[in-house]
Amino acid sequence: RPLLEVQEQLEPMPFVLEDSLILNLWSESNASVADSVALTRDCAAMCLEDPSCLFFAHRLPVTVRNCAWASHVSPGNVLPRSVQLLPYGRRGMPELRNYTYYGGWIETRQPEACGDGRAPSACDCRGSDVSAVVSCEDPGLRIMPRLPPTWTAGVRELHLVGSGITMLTARLVGATGGLRVLHFGWSMGFLEPALLRNSPLLAVISPIVGPSNLLPVGSASRFTNVCCSRSASLTVGSTELSPCEVEPVSSGVDCGQVPFLTYWGEQYLINEVPADSRRYGWSTASPGDCCQLCRETQGCSHWTLDNRLQTPPRCYLKTHGREARYNRLEMSRDGDPGFVSGWTPEYRAKSGEVSMNVSL
Repeated sequence: RPLLEVQEQLEPMPFVLEDSLILNLWSESNASVADSVALTRDCAAMCLEDPSCLFFAHRLPVTVRNCAWASHVSPGNVLPRSVQLLPYGRRGMPELRNYTYYGGWIETRQPEACGDGRAPSACDCRGSDVSAVVSCEDPGLRIMPRLPPTWTAGVRELHLVGSGITMLTARLVGATGGLRVLHFGWSMGFLEPALLRNSPLLAVISPIVGPSNLLPVGSASRFTNVCCSRSASLTVGSTELSPCEVEPVSSGVDCGQVPFLTYWGEQYLINEVPADSRRYGWSTASPGDCCQLCRETQGCSHWTLDNRLQTPPRCYLKTHGREARYNRLEMSRDGDPGFVSGWTPEYRAKSGEVSMNVSL
């Protein structure tokens, strides 16, 4: 069925259907599921009956477990709708090309960004409706709070670092035509290209992100901190570039790092160094320390810090960054990414393929 027809089903009820993405709630540990639900409206109603529910997802044709709802959605389970064209499935999902997916959220459970006295504020809102800076940095936030209609066009800066917000769409943010600065954290899993098109003044985007499918190639020339993988498609229309961040480690030298990324392959392993290892005289409890150790180890160009909750921190020194994988489910004791990987500044300078500005 067309998305418009499904949206019309939901209009009398407090639901928003998001047509730019697919929510893979079947992979969420907190999700509830139901069998043989015929209408998206009925699936959304099940979410409404659950006081903790915020998101719902429905797939057709009707099968078992074809309705799911949850209180949050992880970054890796927010998928661009373009994956609908691909033959393979994702964890918890059958082959995508065989089903049509619908999903959204309960609008009345979306918090208010800037309270008006009747509702508490989920964000710190400074300035005025013509020049505002909005900071939503509460880790308990699972969805972008609603901006006041009179403020939307006047928001100049939007700060989301530290929040649990996993997706930004034009429908969620609104008509932020004046947006100039956007900061978000590693929790972000989906950035809708339409949001960038609707924000022509946006020139600063500074995240700490892992996935590569965030920035469309055609928009990359607006930003200076763009990274791509060796296998990224640089054709017009692709969204395989990502904003990247570097970490100063010593003497002004920068090491590139990507949260949630881990480099596999025993054949590329030079050494495995535990944190605070007396044998090696190194502390590898931070990405910067691990990168610095790699810089001073002959043959090392890539590194992985394993800082997962169930294991002592360890630094893996590698000769290559091949067989890279993302693991967005593992966390550290402090709530940070369980894996962080990167490359030395020497490799970055030598290869010339790790970071670039793209203009097409």
